[in-house]
Amino acid sequence: MARPFTPVLLDQSYINLKNQVIKAERRILKELGFCVHGKHPHKLVICYLQTLGLEKSELAQISWNYMNDVLRTDVFVRYFPEAVACACIFLAARKLGIPLPRYPPWWEMFNVDEESVHEIALCLQRLYVRSKPDVSALELRLAEIRKKQAEAREVALASSAASRSLNSRPLDDASSGNPSPSKAPVDNSKPDGSSRAAAVSPTSTAKPDPSLNLNTLAAHLSDLKGSRSRRSPEENRKPATDINLLNGGVQPGLKEDPDDIR
Repeated sequence: MARPFTPVLLDQSYINLKNQVIKAERRILKELGFCVHGKHPHKLVICYLQTLGLEKSELAQISWNYMNDVLRTDVFVRYFPEAVACACIFLAARKLGIPLPRYPPWWEMFNVDEESVHEIALCLQRLYVRSKPDVSALELRLAEIRKKQAEAREVALASSAASRSLNSRPLDDASSGNPSPSKAPVDNSKPDGSSRAAAVSPTSTAKPDPSLNLNTLAAHLSDLKGSRSRRSPEENRKPATDINLLNGGVQPGLKEDPDDIR
């Protein structure tokens, strides 16, 4: 008996199995040298019926129908075409009740044994008693299989997304220039309240240009020198002290006030 029909989903496993079958067929054809032509049994049916004198009867049409049904089985690769033709004539004669020579058996005239004829006839009878599959039951089974596959696919996607997020989080923290939210911001102001450096944008990575600070300081010094030349000696003492405090020492060309030192 043939195996019961079971639905098969056209998933990746089906595609892999199909590719394996194709590769196996190519290997077999290569080993056979692509010499796979054979003797077709359809024409033998007409020849044998002509020999028996029954080529123009209903027996010829029934035998031809049996020959077409044999294509649904693997009989052609298991038996010789002469045996297949004799088995089809044997079944057609049994169905129509037409007597054929029995002693000696008529198939021995075509070099066919009785065992092969009976086995081929039994294979055809099994084909006819095969029950048709229930389409509604198959659809329900397919729906269950698709549902299980969808659930398994969702679980796999969720697990892969979680693993990607866990693997990418340390890399993102290390590569980004943003400070960690748990760390407190660093105070860059001096004790006297003046800011040491300008605020830098969190996303900015460019360093301040030192030439800009030097140019600004030089312009500020030139303005102080010009204003000091227009003041009296008493008024020029305080700006000199401010310049010294600003630059961390005495600037060249400016004298230190001995009164401020005391």
